[in-house]
Amino acid sequence: MQHHTSSGQQETDGESPHARTLFEAFMDHSPAITYVKDERGRYVYTNRANASRFGMPISGKTDAELFSPELARQHQLQDAKVLEEGQAQEFTETSVEDDGEHTWHTIKFPVRDVEGRRFVGAMSFDVTDRKRIEDELRKTRDQQEGHIRERTQELNQANGSLRQLSARLLGLQDEERRRIARELHDSVGQMLVALGLNLGSIEGEAQGLNPELTRALVEHRALLQDAINEVRIVSYILHPPLLDETGLASAIRWYVEGFEERSDVAVQLDVPANFSRLSQEIETALFRIMQECLTNIVRHSHSKTAGVKVTQTEEQVVFTVRDAGRGIPREKLMRIKQLSGAGVGLRGIKERVRELGGILDIESDDTGTIVTVNLPVSAIEPPITPSQGCPEEKQA
Repeated sequence: MQHHTSSGQQETDGESPHARTLFEAFMDHSPAITYVKDERGRYVYTNRANASRFGMPISGKTDAELFSPELARQHQLQDAKVLEEGQAQEFTETSVEDDGEHTWHTIKFPVRDVEGRRFVGAMSFDVTDRKRIEDELRKTRDQQEGHIRERTQELNQANGSLRQLSARLLGLQDEERRRIARELHDSVGQMLVALGLNLGSIEGEAQGLNPELTRALVEHRALLQDAINEVRIVSYILHPPLLDETGLASAIRWYVEGFEERSDVAVQLDVPANFSRLSQEIETALFRIMQECLTNIVRHSHSKTAGVKVTQTEEQVVFTVRDAGRGIPREKLMRIKQLSGAGVGLRGIKERVRELGGILDIESDDTGTIVTVNLPVSAIEPPITPSQGCPEEKQA
């Protein structure tokens, strides 16, 4: 083992001056700080970079004479670990130098001389600049991630507000449909019926009058009856009274029957006979979803057949509408599922399902399209229909 003479180091017997000079030149030109300590923690070798770091020879000194107590203790523990485990170890540490705080990446390793004595060799690299850049990058990244989180939170809040607004609009739309249906039935419908009665009275008194006048009255009364029927149909389509009075199952059966007559599409209906009432929100949502799906079959699928199926358990209701039409192209189907290519009707379906905590699935190929809606129902009480009354009324 040799020791740098400029630091009070001694020369090992038998070592050539040339080898010693070459070794010292090699270590003194290394960008790393290198040193060797004996088992008692005394420096027995150091290169020029380390010697200039302290501005004095450090051979024979210990860490306690060069560093703060805390840092000296840290070095002692590191050296003990290297000697105990007998293998190289890597450490990151900081020290306060004349020009400020520095960060070091140190590799320490066990060394034995020809006599078997143990030493700790070390190479320390000043990574202060790299650490500063890493800290700045980390700080920038954290700031960016913070901005992203804030922006994401803002977007989530905006999306939540939009979903609430959409749900509110759908609710208002349903209420407006219910109001218009009631007005058509109770006001316009009744006025048309009254007009029909008046025409009937005039027709009875006009039997002996001009035949052309009588024929015109008959035609007008027939047209009026058609108008009454159309108003009733529009009123029921806007909001069928059966939906409130007897529930979803009856409203579906009534609507499908009328849909087959209006569209010339044969619908296979599968609704359990013991299908029980659901909440008003779910019954209204499923009825509107069925309306939209069957309307899309007429507008886009051009299928001559369709199927509507409802299954119910204590926890959920599954509603399925299928057709045997030309299907939805794959690219358009992907856009629909992402809502980027969905029309107003499908967006409304998705919003209704989402508002009720359900799942919407749309599958389509060249054999047809299947729309499946799965809604949880366990936590929602069904409405009390007028026929059911309340417990007090039943007891009375």
